[in-house]
Amino acid sequence: MRRLEMFVAILVAVIIVVGACTKTPTPTVPPTVPPAATPTPESTVPVPQPTTPAPPVTGPTVGELASAGQPLYVASCAHCHGATAQGSSAPALIGPNAKLDRFGNAQALLQYMSRSMPPNAPGSLSAEQYLRVMAWLLLGNGYVQSDTVLDPNALADLLLIVKK
Repeated sequence: MRRLEMFVAILVAVIIVVGACTKTPTPTVPPTVPPAATPTPESTVPVPQPTTPAPPVTGPTVGELASAGQPLYVASCAHCHGATAQGSSAPALIGPNAKLDRFGNAQALLQYMSRSMPPNAPGSLSAEQYLRVMAWLLLGNGYVQSDTVLDPNALADLLLIVKK
């Protein structure tokens, strides 16, 4: 029995030694892995966002509006301002004696025309008709080119400046 006890003791020692040799040692200091870099508000670089260009203004050109506005002018305005808008019993609207610049911009001119002209029937034309007559006057005074698209929503930006 003594041999058996001795055999078991040796076997246990061998198992302990072999087990100790095959185990991976646990490191006392864990390996350091650099933390993932998280951007701070100060270090972030703004990414440019694509800008959507404004859609082009579409619609009739001043030339198209003016060609329809001239007959309206003759029918509704010429009896006071003259057939060519050079003035008669009322001020000139086209030419060197025209004083449309006093309105400052096309929107103010259109508002005045719509409220006050013709004097015997103010507001008697439609909004489109007033716009056409105004286009004829703007073209006749060189404020715009014939191929310019007249955007009714941007008339305040169309300045009536006297050309020297």
